[in-house]
Amino acid sequence: MNRFFAFLYLAVFVTACAECEVIPGMKTAFYGITQDGDTVTQYTLTNASGAQFKVIDYGCRVTNIMVPDREGKMADVVLGYENLKDYETGAERFFGALLGRYANRIAGGNFMIDSVRHQL
Repeated sequence: MNRFFAFLYLAVFVTACAECEVIPGMKTAFYGITQDGDTVTQYTLTNASGAQFKVIDYGCRVTNIMVPDREGKMADVVLGYENLKDYETGAERFFGALLGRYANRIAGGNFMIDSVRHQL
């Protein structure tokens, strides 16, 4: 499920950059191994102007967005950590996360409105 959201983030980045000519393809790289032994992959999308978007499949965290400033100097505009361990144990371990600690906690959840049951 996390990989789905990683691709969703990438798709949003591509469509939000309507004026950019996106280079076909996406790079993947090993990012680390969680304390539970799961392998984490980082996905990188780069457009023709050199802007980059990086996301990991651990909580679908955005780890880097490199964009040029007005002088063309590339800068990372994402607040976060440099390594997987800090994303697991850091004080702000949900930086950049699309999925947080409550993901899938509403499985089986439902509520009633006007005698109609709504399944979440």
